[in-house]
Amino acid sequence: TFQVFAIAGLKTLITREIAKDPKLTDKYLVNGSVIVIGSTLFSLVGLFIFMRIMGYDQTPGLYVSLEDIKSGVGWFNAWVNQANTAHIILIVCLGLMPFALASICEAVFQGREQMTYIAYVNGPANIIRIVLILILTINGTSLYPIAILMFVSHVFVMIAEWYFMLRHITVPKLQFDLRFAVQQVKKSLTFLSIDALIAVFASTYLILISKFINEAAVGLFSSATQLVTPLVILYQSIVLSVFPIMCQRFDKDNPSGMKRISNTLLEILLILAIPMTVGVFAFAEWGLVFVYGKEQFAEAGEAVRLMALVVLMQSITAVLGRVLVASMRERVTLRIVAVNLVISLVLGIYFIPRYGIFGAAFASLLAMFVDLAQHYFPVAKMLNGVPLINLSWRPTLAAGIMAAFLYIMKDQNEILTIGLAIGVYFIALAILMIITVGSPQKIRAKYLGTV
Repeated sequence: TFQVFAIAGLKTLITREIAKDPKLTDKYLVNGSVIVIGSTLFSLVGLFIFMRIMGYDQTPGLYVSLEDIKSGVGWFNAWVNQANTAHIILIVCLGLMPFALASICEAVFQGREQMTYIAYVNGPANIIRIVLILILTINGTSLYPIAILMFVSHVFVMIAEWYFMLRHITVPKLQFDLRFAVQQVKKSLTFLSIDALIAVFASTYLILISKFINEAAVGLFSSATQLVTPLVILYQSIVLSVFPIMCQRFDKDNPSGMKRISNTLLEILLILAIPMTVGVFAFAEWGLVFVYGKEQFAEAGEAVRLMALVVLMQSITAVLGRVLVASMRERVTLRIVAVNLVISLVLGIYFIPRYGIFGAAFASLLAMFVDLAQHYFPVAKMLNGVPLINLSWRPTLAAGIMAAFLYIMKDQNEILTIGLAIGVYFIALAILMIITVGSPQKIRAKYLGTV
């Protein structure tokens, strides 16, 4: 949550504005960096106040007693052994500053369509971070070294991304423009509100499950959502990569350019999302047991199926939401997120006490229908229609053929069946594409030529 306030809603704003006018790169980079330094300091002050209210400051100070040092365990080991919540939170949150500054770099990279630099840094950093945390966990270390590792990794990412920025993008003049910065802050408040509401929304069902049921149910619901989370990340990554082009194509007097690129992006995502949804429906219980290694996780199978439908609709709203932002309609997005939060809370309070994790998944599905409608109607009005049926019939028909194949192969080895089903789907889709679109050259022109 404090990361949201540290970035201050600037990331999406900077990406959009630089995509529209790359000449403003230096101005947004310098002023944005100064703003997030200030917002991070405010976030840390808020964190200290929160810790005091929660009583986390009633813990040993950052010192080690003389007796511990004399015992021969060493200063660092003695300090590690007195781990407490306050110190862990403080160490992790020291990473807010490098995280925020790195986020400004990433916004510039995205706006300039140079996302490869983000991958160059975050790919190795995430791999190293996971490996080291795994090693520390296996060796039974306390949380202190892990917290320090997280802080160091944020610093590394910041330094590496700024290196690429200064080496390959721009060496900005260090000129702070107070009036421009104030305008930035005003524009970013809507995005900050959106991010804050999304952060609250993300934990709504987990909090309600914990309150009305128990922690075991929280674990089951988390396992259901985590199984489909990679799909969400995939869809969001694809949309994010095209977002700068959407910003460039926006013309309030002529929406045809935005309509072409959004329709193409929607169809590409549906080509991926529809068969994945069918696959999750077919292998929900098996996937849970395969990933988590325990049979009791299969109890979340029905919840996973409902969450797969939620993710399918999210693949659509991800595109429509970016259309709204690229079209300078972020206030509509803010209204949508606020309504979603209220509806999710009401539905969760009603369904979770009665139906447990299935009720949470069902509430999420109903809320997602409302979310889709809220996105669809303003975008359809702006673009003179969003032809979802026309965009989805080919992948739906191909996925139906794949579903029939899965039914025939239901008693066979799951991994082999999944591999063959993927082949069946893409062969069926290719045949449909050739029949309805034409030669491979025409297919390539239809989907890649638009972007």
